[in-house]
Amino acid sequence: MAKVPGHIGMPIIGDRSLEFANDSLKFVNNHIQKYGRIFQSRLLNRQTIFLASYDAVQQLLNDTNGTYDMEYRYKALWGENILHYNVTSELITDKEATRVKAVLGKCLDPDQLARLCGPMIHKILENLLGSLEHEKEVPLYTKFKQVASYITVCLFLGLDPGSTHEIDSIIELTTEHWHGLISIPVSASFTGWSTTFGKAIKAKDELIDRIEELLCRFDKNEFNQTISNAGFKSREELRNHILLFVSALPPKAVASLLASTFIELGKTGHARYVDIARNDLDLLNAITTEIERLHPPFIGGKRQAIKGGVISGFTIPKGCSLLYLTHAAHRDPAAFPNPDQFLPERCSNNRKIWTFGGGRRACVGRTLMKMMLQETISYVIKNYDWQFQSDVCNIKYKTLPVYRPDKEFYVKFTRRDNP
Repeated sequence: MAKVPGHIGMPIIGDRSLEFANDSLKFVNNHIQKYGRIFQSRLLNRQTIFLASYDAVQQLLNDTNGTYDMEYRYKALWGENILHYNVTSELITDKEATRVKAVLGKCLDPDQLARLCGPMIHKILENLLGSLEHEKEVPLYTKFKQVASYITVCLFLGLDPGSTHEIDSIIELTTEHWHGLISIPVSASFTGWSTTFGKAIKAKDELIDRIEELLCRFDKNEFNQTISNAGFKSREELRNHILLFVSALPPKAVASLLASTFIELGKTGHARYVDIARNDLDLLNAITTEIERLHPPFIGGKRQAIKGGVISGFTIPKGCSLLYLTHAAHRDPAAFPNPDQFLPERCSNNRKIWTFGGGRRACVGRTLMKMMLQETISYVIKNYDWQFQSDVCNIKYKTLPVYRPDKEFYVKFTRRDNP
């Protein structure tokens, strides 16, 4: 087996975290040109193997032997949840992850989501997007993040979409909580001042209190009763998973995909897709799949080598970190010809895409997020035409922590005469 190419460097002085954070796409592309689609460097002061090949990512995510598992260290912010249930824990085994995934599967069954959540999603779309034509200009990403946040908060906390004051106060807390993920994990406070991480911990505690308060009202609708009775082993486990779903993470992912969708559809030559997709569900599905391939909301995900392994002929040492690069793998020309082109008709060449991970640790909320994505796109394209306030062809993207335009992008919506 071959050694992974690249340069790890010395501890601390050889770390490339700042370079990666400053422009992750440039970092990855430069290393691909130099070493190929599998390379190593030092990230967060650890040996990190980067997987930018479609086949390599597929091998990693389809691992069934427990060779690789999740590597997330946010328990202080989230409590114990499915992100942390892995074979490396001293207290929690991989069986726990399987158990919780089955419990969450009961909550997020596709047919059940369509039956119980569809009407609420439509009501929220009407409330927040029903008068876009009266707004002079709409900040695309911000508007869609608001929509997605309302959907997750209302669904998982049993709130009425009209309770805007209560919903907005919870969303404000989720935003404060999110900032802890992208801060130095040090909680400290002095008179009138606190670290960003400290503020995030406080927001998390307040969110848990609000969740507990609202749990007592969960007899209000069938979906919330389903969550309560799904089989969580404790009240704490239930609260922690509701915290995960009402956090800012899912709305940011959905908003990223929605913003990319309307930017892509607004480019020259793409209007033909909109006209057909208004009445063609198959094409709408193809459009969302191609957006997920071309513009995944997160550049990738992390795994840890629990034991030594082999990926695409390269030796993976035990204990190293692996960063699978969804964005790069989805643009691997070996898997997707003309990878930088928006071509919904390819429908991803019947290949899987890894927008929401894959294998046994795939995102449990992917069905809900896809539903939110398609319902929102369908609502907007059936009711509106839109015009951009700036050139979409020269738009630049930021990739961390979420893939989206580096500046707010404004759109003017016009109501269609015959929706």
